[in-house]
Amino acid sequence: MKKQISLMVLLSILFSQQKPVSFESKVGTTAANFLKIGIGPRAIAMGSAFSAIADDATSVFWNPAGIEYIDRFSFYTGFVDWIMDLKLTQFSFVGSHSEIASFAVFVNALQMDNIAVTTLYYPDGDGTYAGASDMVMGFSLAKLLSEFFSLGVSGKIITTRVSNESAMGYAFDIGTVFSPGWKDFRIGMSLMNFGTKMRLDGRDLDIISDINPALGLDAPGEGRLKTQPWDIPTTFRLGAAMTLIKKKNYSLVYSMDGVHSTDAKEVLNSGFELNIGSFVFRNGFGIGYDQNRISFGGGYSYKRDSNNFYTDYAALIINPFGLIQAVSLRIDF
Repeated sequence: MKKQISLMVLLSILFSQQKPVSFESKVGTTAANFLKIGIGPRAIAMGSAFSAIADDATSVFWNPAGIEYIDRFSFYTGFVDWIMDLKLTQFSFVGSHSEIASFAVFVNALQMDNIAVTTLYYPDGDGTYAGASDMVMGFSLAKLLSEFFSLGVSGKIITTRVSNESAMGYAFDIGTVFSPGWKDFRIGMSLMNFGTKMRLDGRDLDIISDINPALGLDAPGEGRLKTQPWDIPTTFRLGAAMTLIKKKNYSLVYSMDGVHSTDAKEVLNSGFELNIGSFVFRNGFGIGYDQNRISFGGGYSYKRDSNNFYTDYAALIINPFGLIQAVSLRIDF
């Protein structure tokens, strides 16, 4: 138990090393904000209260310690139709070795359609098009340190592209799950996206510069714009979950997460999951956001031979953006 307490204290110390909170808004001051978008219809439908629930192949996006509770191979793929016609696609694969550790590889990519490039001289478009995309890929390891406590870590590479400019960063995640065994009660804690700054660079930053064109003494020279480095949105989650009702044919689970990000104010997420046979129904909401957030969804599971199949759907209402939808397929084999 001393090891578990020491690890939790270490995580708290790491989190406390963030810059002191100021009264200025930090919204919009980080790069790669797609890292904060909820992953997986199950988590989204439960209001993104998932750090303690994490026990499937989406755990790598919420709390890497959760992959230790997967006792077989698992493949997950999902799609989120995000706001402003943004498309988010995810893949993850989890393997388990009871004597060594559980491992996972994952990819998460955000894309948008190309849009016409406009300038002061061509406000309706200059005939060219530009796009933008973000991607993160990584590797996770998790180990059950005791009967009640698991620890997980992830290392990942983050890339961003805007037109002809791109940036790359590196980050790691660390998470823990404490499960004493009473009513499936679990406490989850994760520190996500703790890493380097990102700076855009590319050929569009090359310019022709003339310090004083009025003099006409020298020909314009080549110059280059210098962009500013930006932090990535480090996020700390602390959550709890427990089974409120557990019967032979149905069960009800409740979860709650407190979330702090370096570029936003603290929020609270909460969600329910009702399992009835092969069907599951979920509902969640967020408190403290600038926009009201209500989510709901469900899923269906079936078994074929020795393989388990899970299909899930979630809908998230964010005013004034409207309805956001997510679907996924998971196979445990």
